[in-house]
Amino acid sequence: MTADRRRQTMAASVALAAAALIAAAMSSSSTAATANTATTVVRRSAPAPGRYSAVVTLRTRRHKQAVSVYVGAAPMRRVTANHTGVKLNYVLVLAGTQLMVKAVGARPGVRVTVTLTARPLPVTPTALAPAPVPTPVPAPAPTPAPAPPAVSTTPTAPPATIAGPYTTLNWSSTFNGPAGSAPPAPWGFDTDWGGCGAGTMSTNTAASANAQQDGNGNLAITALQTGPGSYTAAQLDTVGNFSFLYGTVEARIWMPAGQGLCSAFWSVGDAGTWPFNGEMDVVEAPSFGPLPDVAIFTNHGPVYDPSNPGVLLANTEQFETNTTAVGDLSAGYHVYAMTWSPTSITWSIDGTAYASETKASDEALNGPGSWVFSGNFHLILDVAVGGWPCNGRACTPPTSASMRVNWVALYK
Repeated sequence: MTADRRRQTMAASVALAAAALIAAAMSSSSTAATANTATTVVRRSAPAPGRYSAVVTLRTRRHKQAVSVYVGAAPMRRVTANHTGVKLNYVLVLAGTQLMVKAVGARPGVRVTVTLTARPLPVTPTALAPAPVPTPVPAPAPTPAPAPPAVSTTPTAPPATIAGPYTTLNWSSTFNGPAGSAPPAPWGFDTDWGGCGAGTMSTNTAASANAQQDGNGNLAITALQTGPGSYTAAQLDTVGNFSFLYGTVEARIWMPAGQGLCSAFWSVGDAGTWPFNGEMDVVEAPSFGPLPDVAIFTNHGPVYDPSNPGVLLANTEQFETNTTAVGDLSAGYHVYAMTWSPTSITWSIDGTAYASETKASDEALNGPGSWVFSGNFHLILDVAVGGWPCNGRACTPPTSASMRVNWVALYK
């Protein structure tokens, strides 16, 4: 979500999910490395010989790399894999029940998943007598498409108590000002940094057109097209006005729809410089297609070389996972929450927990001293256009899109 870091998503959890799917399908995989190449092999079992469609997805953990892909007897294909995933489609005829997929790259770290779907050969129909000509029937009138859900027009407030280790409302921010009014304290415009990584099309401004109260109890953060491939947007934060240490922080948000949008609610440590001050992303809701249907939960901080204690790596993504269980996040309001204690962080949506990280697991993976989540953090809300939601794919963002924030709250 920072300008130099919103470029990695969904790698760790996708790898775990891929492993679970492969095991469930009675497949096996292995990785072998030589001095110059790393080979990943995945074997899938089909229920019977026959004709199948195969979808092979390749993802890298961090960097792009060229990969040679061998799928059964199909010709080798050369692709560039990245962290968002590259899909290859095949139609195969299996003489047996086993399919082997091999991916060869310059270094380890390529995750390969394979999905097989039976595609029976079409049956040639037996010649039949001509069918009688049916009597024309008038076509019924088309059913009108359902109207999209309406944005709340009644101001609401966060609940006084919630379930969990932190139950009592300690602080809240609501947006009940008149339409067109500026964001209330403690929120301020941040135009110095932000965006969504390389390829970001939007520039953050302090213009009311990009962030204002809508008169219906919401803060509307809006991306607006200003020209071909050019947008204005806004990033708001509470720097110098509000910070917190531990508790459950929540926001009731209606995410915007539209390809290439990068909407988020997150927090950054007050003391020090990034990444040593830490970053906890309550939710990122990128739109890789027309709808934001994946919620991403991430922590950033220093990552140390496990084989060389104290040596800092370029990667700053300590933890990342995601869920698609909620579905279209632009279909209505959801409450996005993060519960932060001295030894753990848990992410949830509408009261259901989807991810958790502990201090012990963080330092086991990222090295001693990597847990930097022990000081005051401030909050950030933003919408950006382009960047990694568009990388490697045709991308047509909407001319205008708004994230509507109903309230933000902290429980202790």
